[in-house]
Amino acid sequence: MAETFIARHVATKRTASNIVSIIRRELIARWGDRRITDITRADVIALVDDIVDRGYPEAARQALTYARSLFSWAIGRDLLDRAPTDHVSPQKLIGPKRIRRRVLDADEIALLWRATEGAEAGYFGPFARLLLLTGVRRSELGRATWSEVDLGAGLWTIPATRMKSDEPHVVPVAAPAIAAELMRLLPMQGKGRGYVLGGGAIHYVRAKDRLDARMTALNGGKPIPSWVWHDLRRSYRTGLSTIGIEPHIAELCIAHRQRGLHKVYDQHKYDAEKRHAFAAWAQHVMNVVTPLPDKVVSLRKVT
Repeated sequence: MAETFIARHVATKRTASNIVSIIRRELIARWGDRRITDITRADVIALVDDIVDRGYPEAARQALTYARSLFSWAIGRDLLDRAPTDHVSPQKLIGPKRIRRRVLDADEIALLWRATEGAEAGYFGPFARLLLLTGVRRSELGRATWSEVDLGAGLWTIPATRMKSDEPHVVPVAAPAIAAELMRLLPMQGKGRGYVLGGGAIHYVRAKDRLDARMTALNGGKPIPSWVWHDLRRSYRTGLSTIGIEPHIAELCIAHRQRGLHKVYDQHKYDAEKRHAFAAWAQHVMNVVTPLPDKVVSLRKVT
């Protein structure tokens, strides 16, 4: 039943690969040999508790969300009378959802940049750098294809089908730092059906573990405070404010829609303003990771 749900309902979703992974890893692995009508509320609670006890509260929240969606789909197809997820509260079982506020500071950005240097960094080097430089979500970059990138025009157009907003998002990639990372990936373009990175099957956790290990080694064996890929997006957005980019432009740079009446009456695309913002941020990052030499010159006193 779960595989049918995946084929009929999940396959077309923007985040299908992540949803499928959780359903197969948590739901099918646990309940795969049982009839859907035999799953009880106690089974659902045990599932959530088990994932929380393993130290992954947000994964438990996601597993409950997708279980609820699966059972609701089954009810809609008259395959189930009542969902075992009814009256199962994630807030009571897991606690309130944490609002992440983590951003990487200048020293951490410089450390990340050093850890992603050279061919030995593999694809996770440009992956991490491009997330920081463009502010896109990890899946938006991870599933990018070369057909979306026009290096001549300096544009990467992410189609609406891959965007959370269901609208295309244009990322200017003409800034030297961004273009350099894309050019670094060009030798891989013949692999993986035209995907820019990792053949379209990036193992985000494994890549993050490798990057953390390199950063820790470069930091004298001391790991930096815990962070996740999405924190680079928050660092990018916070950084735009830091360098003086207007809030409405900064929001458009991360593909957030304009709010209120602005989204109705203001149909201007702000392409030039966005291009300036991306270039200014890329230059700021370059100044952080390769600071300008000290221009103060000691002068000898004339006698």
